[in-house]
Amino acid sequence: MNLIHEQYAILTALVPQSIAAAGSAQGGAIDLQGRHSFCVAVQLGAVAADKSVTVELSTGNAADGTDGKTLDSVTYTAPTGGVTDHVVELSGLVRPTMGRYLKVKVTNNGAAAVLSGAAVILDCGHYPEDTGATVKVVGAAANNQPAG
Repeated sequence: MNLIHEQYAILTALVPQSIAAAGSAQGGAIDLQGRHSFCVAVQLGAVAADKSVTVELSTGNAADGTDGKTLDSVTYTAPTGGVTDHVVELSGLVRPTMGRYLKVKVTNNGAAAVLSGAAVILDCGHYPEDTGATVKVVGAAANNQPAG
């Protein structure tokens, strides 16, 4: 039986932080070597009414991002009344034409600071993956028994 932490690696793509009005923040490089797919989950704090935040993914072969090219982006605009939180997800398959490293950039297009952080979920491809995360298996799975 494979447990979820044996199948996926969850890494920090952007540490939680406040992004100033008209500012942006970019996380460190995530190594895609040996991966098949990824899902980036960006958690946003409060976004004012009709203001927007853009999430951009870039890939390149240099870990420092100097050769990064935009892979894709999405802009979220808060509805009238604003929101207290929102999640933006971007996922895809790792392709040979992509660079080895993935980076996440969050741009605040609004007039007030926005809190944001991001995690990337990667398929592990082998057992076990040591990401340095603290993992505790609970319930029936702790005894390698099916739930139920």
